[in-house]
Amino acid sequence: MIPYNLGDILLDKYRIEKTLGQGAFGEAYLVTHLQLNVPRVIKVVRRDAPGIGSRDYAEVQTRFLLESRLGARLNSPIANPHLLQVFDCHISDELCLLEMEYASGGSLAERLGQARDASQGMPVGQVLRIGQEIAEGLRVLHTLGIVHRDVKPANILLDQQGRARLADLGLAQAPGGASQRSQLSQPRPHPGTPGYMSPEQENSGAYLTPASDIYSLGATLFEMLTGRFYRSLRPGTRASGLLSDLPAVVDDLLAKMLARDPEQRPWDGAEAAGALKAVQAELAGDAQRKAQAEAQARQEVWQKAMAEGRAREQAQEQARKEQETRAREQARQEQEARTQAEQKKQLETLPKKRPLPRKVDKGFLARYWGWLGLAVLLLGLCLVILPLVLSATTQSTSGVAWTQANVATPPTEVVQPIPSAGSYTRPADGMTMVYVPGGTFTMGSTDFSDFTPHQVTLSAYWIDQTDVTNAEYARCVAADGCTEPLSKSSATHADYYVNSQYAAYPVINVNWNQAKSYCEWTGTKLPTEAQWELSARGLDGRFWVWAGDTIDESYANSNRNIGDATAVCSYSKGNSQYGACDMAGNVKQWVADWYEDYSISPVSNPSGPASGKYRVLRGGSWNSDSGRLYTAYRYNDVPSDSGDDIGFRCARSQ
Repeated sequence: MIPYNLGDILLDKYRIEKTLGQGAFGEAYLVTHLQLNVPRVIKVVRRDAPGIGSRDYAEVQTRFLLESRLGARLNSPIANPHLLQVFDCHISDELCLLEMEYASGGSLAERLGQARDASQGMPVGQVLRIGQEIAEGLRVLHTLGIVHRDVKPANILLDQQGRARLADLGLAQAPGGASQRSQLSQPRPHPGTPGYMSPEQENSGAYLTPASDIYSLGATLFEMLTGRFYRSLRPGTRASGLLSDLPAVVDDLLAKMLARDPEQRPWDGAEAAGALKAVQAELAGDAQRKAQAEAQARQEVWQKAMAEGRAREQAQEQARKEQETRAREQARQEQEARTQAEQKKQLETLPKKRPLPRKVDKGFLARYWGWLGLAVLLLGLCLVILPLVLSATTQSTSGVAWTQANVATPPTEVVQPIPSAGSYTRPADGMTMVYVPGGTFTMGSTDFSDFTPHQVTLSAYWIDQTDVTNAEYARCVAADGCTEPLSKSSATHADYYVNSQYAAYPVINVNWNQAKSYCEWTGTKLPTEAQWELSARGLDGRFWVWAGDTIDESYANSNRNIGDATAVCSYSKGNSQYGACDMAGNVKQWVADWYEDYSISPVSNPSGPASGKYRVLRGGSWNSDSGRLYTAYRYNDVPSDSGDDIGFRCARSQ
């Protein structure tokens, strides 16, 4: 048998674009549907395939026919976004073909292989999200009386938005059908995949309940978290025995899903989806409470440090004033001593008294000595007062000159045209802004119940290429447009804000109000949450800022590997499609929106909720787990709070 090649036309309907995989008897191809001009995936089994016999080919025909019929039912209005759609089927004596939806994100099995190569499991939040989405798909099947019987990583695919899609209904148990399929390829009471089948599926020929699929889903989630196959371990092994930091609520739910007794498990997809959603909500609440406690602790530390700093400054100011008072008093005493010495010297130079003639005019003598005493008195007063007046005048003139020399001159706004593409330099602070042309994209994530994926349309706008740096922020402070950061230190540098060595590092320890004031000083605003997400995600709806599904330490400053902020634009793989640096990692960034329920209706240029208690932060930081760096992840904090992992950037409309 000659396999199909790139460019081959099959059934006058499909053009072969790529080989996706090969099984025992057939292949899977990425094709272009010629009439519709859309990508599709086809499974193909040919009668002339090596090793396939009549019974094998008959079983393939039965499986393809079953899957296409079930797919037709599920493509109705009750279809679920977490079930892969089946569009068409071709069955003949020479060829069996099944046409399906194309999930561009690949399979969960591929992602598990990557995680296993890195000797690590997948993040708990991502595991719970995928688990809930597959449970939602099972809910639809179970409502129709269908048991999937082959839930496993290879049958869980990811679409362009990163949503999990359950595929392959070829082994499904349908209402009214036999509980046992052909024994040729699966010599067991029920067909399925070893390692993922429930005990009753593996050991019994009785009609299976939906709880069998829940066991298979539990085994898949166990493998995602630990990297280990559950059926290779001692029965009853807890995931917490392999992951010491696994939350207890997750460990308990997995243990229920993997119970040998079906009645001890969540009974069907609806119950499992509800349990997984409840666990996610509980963890989100714990994370929020922990974040609030950490923020409160940081605030208390900063308040204490600020109080101690103010006390030191007050003590230093008091000491300076006392020193100036002592210096003035000493100068006065020294001047008085000099004046007295000068008066004494002048008196000593006056002519000595001569003996009066025996006959003298006593009236003239009295007048003579009176005028002489008055002259001496006036001369003394001049010698005392004149130096003091000259000294005061000199001090006053010197003070005026120092003050004038140290008045900060605000930057002169240079009016320049704003281009409609590329980049331009903002006059106020020298920041480079990059152009985002706008458009319609999918915003949000199923990780947040109040922020589920929805369509948003944005007009063109500009956004800062980098986080605002220490040097740029200092210009605003010098011009009286901003107040200084609430702390001048970072996690590892006591002189972070005042040392020129860190001038190109992001400014930190600024709260939401300070960030807003800075942007207004430059003639811009904080970006809306939608503007920030489009700048990072792009119109192609990337899960990460970069293309693909992998992430390591070279992609972004995260996971506390460095333990502090780094200079802006130090991680080129964290740059967005539009040229904005550090959209993942380094420091989290304030945006304009309140953190509350977000509209899921299609909207244009949204500005977020009208009010709230917390403001949104985006992008993750050096202090964040790498699993939280994806483009739709959200943080929140009170507007008056700040931190050594929080910065900001500005934006403006075109």
